[in-house]
Amino acid sequence: DMARAFETTEGELADRLLAALVAAQAAGGDKRGMQSAALLVVRPSEDFPEYRYRYIDLRVEDHPDPINELIRLYEIHKRTDLVEAHVRYAEQFDQQGKGELARREREIVGRMLKQALQEETDDAELLNNLAWICATADMFLEESLEAAKRAVALKPDAPHILDTLAEVQFRLGMVEDAIRTIKRAISLDPESQYYRDQLNRFRGRS
Repeated sequence: DMARAFETTEGELADRLLAALVAAQAAGGDKRGMQSAALLVVRPSEDFPEYRYRYIDLRVEDHPDPINELIRLYEIHKRTDLVEAHVRYAEQFDQQGKGELARREREIVGRMLKQALQEETDDAELLNNLAWICATADMFLEESLEAAKRAVALKPDAPHILDTLAEVQFRLGMVEDAIRTIKRAISLDPESQYYRDQLNRFRGRS
């Protein structure tokens, strides 16, 4: 059952490993019951050697339903740290002239962003993180704009989220909108030199 689940599940290695864990538990699991679960995946990287040791390293030490708890943690990790990792790999593959591999990495990020939008999540920080990483990598800007707007709607007084929206607007050529948005961030955090630098940057193209 583990082998069948692993071989027939689509997605990354982590997704297939988790599917194998679920199938094993459904088939009877450990006769002593459930208590802990872990997921460790490593991945070669010339630029980021830490991935050779801990690309994914998640552990549930003591829980009545450890596999589903591990899956929950993985879903969070996948949309935060792994998004940045996929962008890094895409850039690395571009530098190596491996365009097809770079495209696959970016497609994974796009699917994560679109899935978060389809689920209509109310996690403003998650939406903000996805929008920021995609915007600063200049990809999926229209979807990033929607994610950033939703994040602002959920946390309208968070200057760092307004900054993300401004960044997306700027990269889409919506310069006046970006200026208005970053001014709102400055009004909420007038001591921030970073937001003022952003305003000057945006004005440089206005």
